[in-house]
Amino acid sequence: MDQNVPRYVQRALDTLYNRHDKALAEVAAYDRHAKALAEVAAPDPVSPVQNPWFAVTTQAGQELSVRRQFAVQGIVNLLPLWRPRRTWRDGLKRRLQPLFDGLIFVSCAPDVLPWVRHTQGVRRIIGDHDLPLPMDSEAMAALQAMVAHRLSYRPHLPQYAGWQARVTQGVLAGAKGRFCIESRPAHLVVNLDLIQRAVAVDVPPETVEILWTVPEGRNVALPPPRYEIC
Repeated sequence: MDQNVPRYVQRALDTLYNRHDKALAEVAAYDRHAKALAEVAAPDPVSPVQNPWFAVTTQAGQELSVRRQFAVQGIVNLLPLWRPRRTWRDGLKRRLQPLFDGLIFVSCAPDVLPWVRHTQGVRRIIGDHDLPLPMDSEAMAALQAMVAHRLSYRPHLPQYAGWQARVTQGVLAGAKGRFCIESRPAHLVVNLDLIQRAVAVDVPPETVEILWTVPEGRNVALPPPRYEIC
């Protein structure tokens, strides 16, 4: 202790030094804890676990409320939205609404489904009677890409006639469906067979290859047709 420094000043300095040392120790402990959590929570690059997707029906007009509850519970969900053109009393407007009325998708392990089923506003999980069935993984991957990249998509009637096609370029690369070039713009219809719904997404014709399924079940690429196919 410096004899020229008043006692009360020295006590105040000692208190500040102690608080500073304590803060540094807490920051170091926090950094160690955060690093340990990051190592534990880091995904396995060799064998990532992908939970299946399930279709959940909701009460009328409760899609957004159910989505909020799933978010609070930490349940991964997907609620595609789109803007249909409708004429209201105050004029023509585009307002966001669910792509499929009364439907929301969740990705979770089977043991989490009871929590999904008992969420307020949920009616049932689509499946075979009381047995929930997972959605087609390829169709759901295409739907996720449409939503994530804000592509131009809209609901469509399920389509099974016509040319089976596959997208070869862009964010939808690998997506399969029925390709239509009769109307402009050209679009790909992706069928969601389990829920008997479909979604159409605009795609450039040059990014699509037409497939022909041979009897053995293999898909063979054909050159794109030069005429209308719908």
